[in-house]
Amino acid sequence: MIDIGRTESLLESATEQLEALESQHEQAPNDFAQELAVASMRAHVDELQQQLAQEKAQRGVEVVELRLSGENAQHGTLPLDLLGGLATHIARFLYAAASRHERGLEARGPFREELKEALGLRFGGLAAGSTRVFITGKTNPDLLGHSLLEETLETTFSLLADFQREDALMEKVHAVGDRGTKRLVNLIDALKKAQLEASVTWRAPNDSKYEWMGDTKTIAALSERLHQISAQTQDIVQIEGVVHLIGRNGRIEIDSDQGNVIRATFPQSMFSQVQRLHVGERVSAQFNRTTVTNLATGAGKDYYDLRGIDYPNIPQLES
Repeated sequence: MIDIGRTESLLESATEQLEALESQHEQAPNDFAQELAVASMRAHVDELQQQLAQEKAQRGVEVVELRLSGENAQHGTLPLDLLGGLATHIARFLYAAASRHERGLEARGPFREELKEALGLRFGGLAAGSTRVFITGKTNPDLLGHSLLEETLETTFSLLADFQREDALMEKVHAVGDRGTKRLVNLIDALKKAQLEASVTWRAPNDSKYEWMGDTKTIAALSERLHQISAQTQDIVQIEGVVHLIGRNGRIEIDSDQGNVIRATFPQSMFSQVQRLHVGERVSAQFNRTTVTNLATGAGKDYYDLRGIDYPNIPQLES
């Protein structure tokens, strides 16, 4: 029986144990028993990653339910032009946010066909009763068990749930990118203009239930908040230091030679490269520095995205 939630929990625990063992081994590099323990735990983590990838591949499809209510949504129907417009806004947002997750860079120009194929977004039709729209997409995990659509949806629901909290909103705007944020603004403003209320539900592969309720007041508040936030990539910075943490959730921390800790994210496309690093190892790496700003208050915060690693056979991302 497939139990993705259990496998994820086992993998998280094993990854934490591996990080602890690597840290201990760094303090005693000539301890052969410690070296064997690290190798054994690393093999166990690899095995769990393969198991997770297989389980998610068997799941196959993610289903998102969008319930709409309002004068334009009656008896399970929507005006065709309104439905088409909403579908376009949803697709453009998910493509932009997923591209940011996948590559760590803002999407430029038309979205790549490979990205569209990987997500496999489809309109599942309208259900009877209240106007219920079903959107499906491919789980499509990579070899490490990471699903691009799953991670994009998790970020989206987190943004919707926490948009009133300044720090949380800035972090999620950085995660979906400036283009993704603008596409989300277009979607929310379309709902607002059509005087539609919306609830969105998704059951994740680990059986967690994500739900967001957007009544008229909430949609108006979300629109106002998103219009105030801007994310602009400033420059590329070179950081040298020691790897302090490598997270399965796409986070890495480096104790820089300047005395500060660089907390950064890395895109899905770099998971395999980052896995070749170890806690306690010296590294020289390039990061994109992005400033997220509240245009209403002028408050801003810098975020870092891993771009390239000075390490044998680890290429930089394309610009």
